[in-house]
Amino acid sequence: MVTAYPGAPGITRTDTAGHGTEGSQDKQIDIDVVAGLLEYLSQPDRIEEKCNRILAELISVTEADSASLRIRNESDGTLRKVAKVGRCGSNIRITPVDDLYVSDTESAAAESYSSVGSKVAQPVKVGGKNVGVVLLESKQDDHFTPSRVRFLGIIGDVVGLMLQHSKLSEHLQASLNELSVLDEVARIITSTLAIEEVYERFAVELQKLVLFNRVNINIVNQAQNNYTVKYAFGPSVPGFDVGDSGSLEHTVTGRVVLNGGTVIGKNLSVSSESATDQRFLEAGLKSCIMLPLVSKGKVIGTLGLRSRNSGCYGDREKEILERLAGQIAPAVENSALYEARRLAEIEERRRSGEMESLLNIANILGGPGSFVDKCKNALECLMTSPGVKTATLRVPVGDMEGMKLVAQAGGAYSSAQLVLPPDSLSALVFQRSQLLVIDDYQQHPLVNKAIQAHGMSSIIFMPVKSGSGRVLGLVNVASDELAYFTPERTRYFTALADGIGTLLENAELYHQMIGELEQRQKTEEALRESESRFRALAENTSDVMWELDASCSYTFCSPNIKAITGLDSSQVIGKSPFDFMPMAESARMRDVFRDLADKREAFYLIEHTVGHRDGRQFLLEGSGMPVFDKTGCFAGFRGVDRDVTERKAAEVSLQKASQLATVGELASGIAHELNNPLAAVMTFAHLLKSQDLPGGVGEDVEKIYTEAQRAARVVHNLLAFARRHEPEKMYVDVSGAVSRALSLKARDLNANNIEVRASYESGLPKTMADEHQLTQVFLNIVTNADQTMSENNRGGTLWISGRREGNNLRFSFRDDGPGISAEHIEKIFDPFFTTKEEGKGTGLGLSMCYRMVRAHGGKIWVESEEGQGTTFFVELPIEGPEGLEGIGVEKEAEEAGKIKGKRILVVDDETVFTDPLCRILSRDGHVVEVAKDGEEAWQAIGQKRYECILMDVRMPGVGGKELYRRIREKDEELSKRVIFATGDTLNPETQEFLENTGNVWLGKPFTVEELEVRIQECLAQTANTA
Repeated sequence: MVTAYPGAPGITRTDTAGHGTEGSQDKQIDIDVVAGLLEYLSQPDRIEEKCNRILAELISVTEADSASLRIRNESDGTLRKVAKVGRCGSNIRITPVDDLYVSDTESAAAESYSSVGSKVAQPVKVGGKNVGVVLLESKQDDHFTPSRVRFLGIIGDVVGLMLQHSKLSEHLQASLNELSVLDEVARIITSTLAIEEVYERFAVELQKLVLFNRVNINIVNQAQNNYTVKYAFGPSVPGFDVGDSGSLEHTVTGRVVLNGGTVIGKNLSVSSESATDQRFLEAGLKSCIMLPLVSKGKVIGTLGLRSRNSGCYGDREKEILERLAGQIAPAVENSALYEARRLAEIEERRRSGEMESLLNIANILGGPGSFVDKCKNALECLMTSPGVKTATLRVPVGDMEGMKLVAQAGGAYSSAQLVLPPDSLSALVFQRSQLLVIDDYQQHPLVNKAIQAHGMSSIIFMPVKSGSGRVLGLVNVASDELAYFTPERTRYFTALADGIGTLLENAELYHQMIGELEQRQKTEEALRESESRFRALAENTSDVMWELDASCSYTFCSPNIKAITGLDSSQVIGKSPFDFMPMAESARMRDVFRDLADKREAFYLIEHTVGHRDGRQFLLEGSGMPVFDKTGCFAGFRGVDRDVTERKAAEVSLQKASQLATVGELASGIAHELNNPLAAVMTFAHLLKSQDLPGGVGEDVEKIYTEAQRAARVVHNLLAFARRHEPEKMYVDVSGAVSRALSLKARDLNANNIEVRASYESGLPKTMADEHQLTQVFLNIVTNADQTMSENNRGGTLWISGRREGNNLRFSFRDDGPGISAEHIEKIFDPFFTTKEEGKGTGLGLSMCYRMVRAHGGKIWVESEEGQGTTFFVELPIEGPEGLEGIGVEKEAEEAGKIKGKRILVVDDETVFTDPLCRILSRDGHVVEVAKDGEEAWQAIGQKRYECILMDVRMPGVGGKELYRRIREKDEELSKRVIFATGDTLNPETQEFLENTGNVWLGKPFTVEELEVRIQECLAQTANTA
């Protein structure tokens, strides 16, 4: 029977042997026991030990025979036993009753073994939600009195608090693990590792946060609607292993690319939508999550995880993986750019070779030599293609009595193969006058034994025809590669064979012309047809083929010249290629062609720019050779132009990425050398500020300190440009940052006769921002305005306004300078872009402004017209502070409770830094001692006790790393009171060391206030452990 006691909500009682009566011997709730349990829960024991301790205390107070804690399974509603004391039932089914879980009648076997007379169950809640139950059992009927039941209710609340604390601890640890992995991934993708190793190490870090049995990274080509697997780890899946490619249709990858969002498959065995899902199911992978890799707003690839378990991926995994996908996307994009460039270079070399062969055959046709020599030379041109092993030219004998070998290149044929019989494969192809390609010649029934002996695998038979369509001969080209003759290669070799056909036809016409004078007209007609075929070949290539006369005017150009000039080929004839070039380019190329004409030289891959009639410009690479008339006089040039605009754009993109990497290396190299002297300047200036100085010396010292801080921020911003990090936000007045920027530029503005008119909307709210970064942003904008308006000593006016726009602050900076051209305004925020003279600007200023504003969640843009001035806009979100109440009171209390008179050891080899530092710390009554290196410090530590140690990381001899290791081995508590001060914060080894120690560190240069805060924290730790 189930009974609910009044006054004890959520507590139920079950009597298995009758109603029973409430005994008079029931113990009252022991308050000391509850207090003891609460104190015990704060101990660092495992949660299982805490559960057993609570149940033991519960049995002791209630005199029950058994107690158990059972946690509810979310999937099926059953209770899982996590702790027990005494003998308990192993299975309990539960049903909801008034938002409570009350035990149903158990099986007879479960009841009989313990002779349970009565039992009571208390729901355990976390955050108002039932998560389990505490169950007490007694062999006595009516054992659980109201006082015992109320005590059980209190214990249920205690267990709920314990479980909630456990969940919070687990959540905190998971967050720390995630941050650690994100930091490591950021370090991996900015390293100089090969992309394959980047993928491997990324997968290792990924396993620390998300469970998976397989991970893959795909590159997608949306234009071709396909994907390529670049990395895969886990069970092999046909079609989805490294190097495999496939269509995006009916794949999870395709859905991700189409929708631009994450796709989660919780159980593919139930919700499989395609044949590709079946492949993964066959490999035992039941659930998946796939995310887009996005760069510059475009999906460039996908990151996919799969698991053998169902329902592995949800919102938590999606959130973690989306952050990781955002980090790995740049590395994937750089890999794709590198691969595209490599393939483009291979294709470029192939096409250059093909074009050279075409030009060589054209030269052979028009050059001196016998007919046989010309044929052999033409076949040698075919042999220049990689993979080609033999090439032959055969002509029919008599009335098709066989095929006679005229010329060959590569291989050697015996006298028996000089004439092939009429039933040979060559003869059959000749008779049918059709192109034939055999991918595996070794398996063909009519294989030529000579070809077989030379190990040839594939062959192409190309009938050579006259202009009238009559078959003159047969060109055979063989390769030792299977399926060598792709459609593209077939077109190329057919074009070359046409040139040989022209040679055969010309030879035939020549012999006819000797005997018959009337055949002259036919010969000329054949030559015109030959030229027509050559022109047709030129018109079907992607390159522009052309001919120039001696004055460098077009006499011929292929129709595709319209793509780069906007004019038909007929409109170009008679014009010079220099007419389509920018003025400076035209003058340069005229000189180049004049020199080539004088020397009668060929040229290769000369870059030049050509303008389209719609204003676009194309970068071309030109190759050509001189042409001579029948008398041997120079008649002009013949050649080709290739559009390399897109290829050069890709190279520029890679170059910019390389420049950014160089900035990072430069910043790392100079940071330590600049930060140490800046730290000394700031420390000495702070000492002088605290003294009573005469006249305007105090103001001068204040300026020295301010400018040193500014220099420190410049170094800091340079490091920020090389390494992304979050801004250090405070609750600030943004208009005050504008005023500080103006004060820093006041002298220059006055000297350049520039008037500043600033107006701000009254009551502008403060916001959370990095004040130093905002000052740097406004300083860069004001500096640009100053420089543009001061050109030619013209002066000007700078109007500055600030107002609230909805939930944003908008500041505008308008000048009446010369303005910015449309072509420059699109690149104004690009790194390294500048319109200034060399040496007057790095091109980093506005790029840094863009990054800093975006890091604050804001926007920056510019509006300008040439001759109408320029306006920069900066818009920042209004964000309220957290936990700022009582700061003034806390600061006063902190000053009153400052710890003084302690022994501090400073370890640094820079005396210019340690001298003022000792004087500052001594003002608080501290006993400060200095060691110039780690060895000297180690000796001092062995002789005296120090409450705090402030040390540099990089020092001659025994450095900070070795000294810290010794301290930790000797006195672990003292090692926790070591504060590191270093200017080498960008060095990866230094970063790793500081992270591994977990100690407090200060990056040079730091302010005295920052130092005093860290010293007080360290001394407070000493006081707490004393």
